[in-house]
Amino acid sequence: MTSEWVLTIGIFVSVVAYFAKNLVFQPMLEYRAVKGRIQNQLKYHSNVLTNSGLSDETAREACAAMRQLSCDLEERYYAIGLRDHLSRLRLLPSSKAISEAGSSLIFLSNAGSTLGREIENNEAMDNVRRTLGILA
Repeated sequence: MTSEWVLTIGIFVSVVAYFAKNLVFQPMLEYRAVKGRIQNQLKYHSNVLTNSGLSDETAREACAAMRQLSCDLEERYYAIGLRDHLSRLRLLPSSKAISEAGSSLIFLSNAGSTLGREIENNEAMDNVRRTLGILA
């Protein structure tokens, strides 16, 4: 092999690695971090989300956290390059599953600490965990 050929291959491999890192791997790490925050916040706010009659300030904090997590989840998911291919390979959930989890988080934000919604909120929390593949 000539040195020009080796240099060309080296440049090509470097460009592919750069794009793979910035378009796939880094966004996937950020997505996984959001999944971890969702698990953490569901556990942290579970008392508020599944019990009515708690203070308004506590409920507002939990509801705001759920709404923000819904937005963060979809933002990080849609930033992943090749997400459709990765979801077909079962490395990522489908767009439908992400939308469903985001909707459940918005439901929790709207219904958190509402009298009579305890069972529905618990089911919504389970739905988020199930669709994202988070262990309880």
